Amino acid sequence: MTILELLKRGVETKKNNLALVYRDQHITYGQLYESIQQTIREFRKLGLRKGDKVVLLVNSDYSFVNYFFSLTSIGCIVIPLDLNIREELYSIIHDSEATAIVIYETLVDERVISKLSSSKLRYIINENYIHSNYKDYQILGNALLTHDGIGESEEVVSDDLLCFIYTSGTIKEPKGVMLTHHNLLFNIQELRDVIDVDEKDVFFNVLPFFHCYGLCTNLLLPLSIGATIVLHDNKNLNDIVRHIQKWNTTVFSCVPTMLEKIKNMINQDMKHIKFISSGAPLPYSVVKYYYEKNDIQIINAYGSSETNTIAVNKNCYYSKQHSVGTLLPSLQTKIVDEDGNELAYGQEGEILLKTPKLMRGYYNLTKETEEVLRDSWFYTGDIGYVLEIRELFITGRKKEMFCVAGKKVFKHDVEEILMQSGYFKDVLVEAESNVSRGDLIIAKVVLNDETTINEEQILRYCRRKMSAHKVPKKIIICEHLIKKKTWKMMV
Repeated sequence: MTILELLKRGVETKKNNLALVYRDQHITYGQLYESIQQTIREFRKLGLRKGDKVVLLVNSDYSFVNYFFSLTSIGCIVIPLDLNIREELYSIIHDSEATAIVIYETLVDERVISKLSSSKLRYIINENYIHSNYKDYQILGNALLTHDGIGESEEVVSDDLLCFIYTSGTIKEPKGVMLTHHNLLFNIQELRDVIDVDEKDVFFNVLPFFHCYGLCTNLLLPLSIGATIVLHDNKNLNDIVRHIQKWNTTVFSCVPTMLEKIKNMINQDMKHIKFISSGAPLPYSVVKYYYEKNDIQIINAYGSSETNTIAVNKNCYYSKQHSVGTLLPSLQTKIVDEDGNELAYGQEGEILLKTPKLMRGYYNLTKETEEVLRDSWFYTGDIGYVLEIRELFITGRKKEMFCVAGKKVFKHDVEEILMQSGYFKDVLVEAESNVSRGDLIIAKVVLNDETTINEEQILRYCRRKMSAHKVPKKIIICEHLIKKKTWKMMV
């Protein structure tokens, strides 16, 4: 089965069900399917065909849903990206060998077009804007007027690549996680069984669809069962809570930092809602507040782009420390020591996973793929243990990684950029846990003998060279650094 076939099956029995609510638009399953079919014809008129890689740089709203289903139905490989992406956009376009980009209107300016023009893109597509100085720039709504031939229609099957999800890899090589139709469809089937949802549910979305979490839990899962998705784009917390109540929401997925920020706005009238958390560690203080104050049991999901959802904890309040829940049925696990020897239940080591949901690999990164995929096992880099009852516990990371406002940051990335400045003899990047904001990055630095730079100047350098979420919140200038040894790694 493919993504479009999944939607089509729902349309046959739920044609008049409300699929999407976005601002003043109320779109039924029948209307959504008809719109997707029209967009498929327009993309084919542009010449897009199976195997083409297309960057999708639009809001997580109705446009995203329409384009994502249309492009993947043709057999294109979609590369959804964060609207806030800047310099990394061009390296990802180069790395992915994308032939087209569908770009949000406000991002289109002279500088962007100039840079995109130098790439190998054949098409730059936007609904409401034409750049007259770039001959291959097409307006999607006028696609029928700009090309004569229709791209060939080729069969799309479940093992075909569906999308590349770009992770926060090293600064030199962003990693494009290759996922198939089968990977995501298998994942949402398991989620459907464990979360217990049906067509009567109303999903309220504030998550970006360029992450597997939002894409699976708040888009593909509800559309697979004929449920309703409320697409909300106002980030004001009071407005979010008000609209959650207005639409009689029954499923609300978000990251832990948002649960912390809205906790004082939640009341017992909302205890019928399934609150789902993922994307970063869920602090027990948040779990405790929701349960003891409002009798709300938060569901915690643990996973990664490479594996999709691994475990779900529906009983966080009573769980032991470090538990991320029960492994989903498809997951096979193995815990190994530093030498690769398998350990017994309850013993701590690196967690290895095997599942039909596992990525095909990192695009064009053979070495990096071989490092994590060995004999069909995925080496997660997480340290922990598993019990006979299939409960999984995470106690640390083999490779240091932080979660800043729901986004992953590798300590090596920040340290390398700092060292490239030439200002320092040595650097050490750490993080402090903050319930409301996730990890806060702290950089300790030892200046070169002749360097007189101060903390604010260091921060200005960081802001020029790093994405905003990677910039340290604090710089500490030290005379020397003490580094300690952890599991197979010096930090």
